[in-house]
Amino acid sequence: LYVEALSIYKSLAEQQHVYSQAMLLKMAFIYESTGNYTAALYYLNLYYTKHPSRSTLKKMEALAQQHGLQGYGYSDYDFFATQARKYYFRILEILLMGAVTVVTVNLIFKLRRKKTLNLPLAAYLMLLGGLFYYLNFLSFGKYGIVNKSGLALMSGPSAGSNLLRTLPRGNRVKVNDQTDIWVEVELNDTVAFARKSHLLLPDS
Repeated sequence: LYVEALSIYKSLAEQQHVYSQAMLLKMAFIYESTGNYTAALYYLNLYYTKHPSRSTLKKMEALAQQHGLQGYGYSDYDFFATQARKYYFRILEILLMGAVTVVTVNLIFKLRRKKTLNLPLAAYLMLLGGLFYYLNFLSFGKYGIVNKSGLALMSGPSAGSNLLRTLPRGNRVKVNDQTDIWVEVELNDTVAFARKSHLLLPDS
């Protein structure tokens, strides 16, 4: 029964790019129960990109620890990024409304009383700075799962580059950039390049 369901789910997810929150979790559960922890981690990772939650990060970290895998560490920043991703548009709306309110209130005071409202400069600058950072620099990160035993991490996007190290199947790396063939990845503060075909990447 699991095999039949998995076949249908896989077809929907990989060929038609159609999946629900429940379907991704079911696929991760089925793969984990059959011992395919790499695929289980991939679908948990894909689920997280669509529906970020602290519990998903903890589940991936626990499963990775069972198999001695790297790249699944969980930190306070990860929790912050999870919440920022989850409520991205709501936070953006609040920041924009705050900025518009400040400008509107000052304009009303200027038109009606011939003067501006002296709002605390620090608060005003913090609001604008927060909005600027949120729109331009806040990065939620994109991660790929190693799908090849002994994945070669190279010093450059070329087969002739120096080999830095190899990674076992199932490890997770942060994706900084990618082309048709090569992906710039990061693991433990080390930047390297890997072949795109050897990584399971979320489709967004």
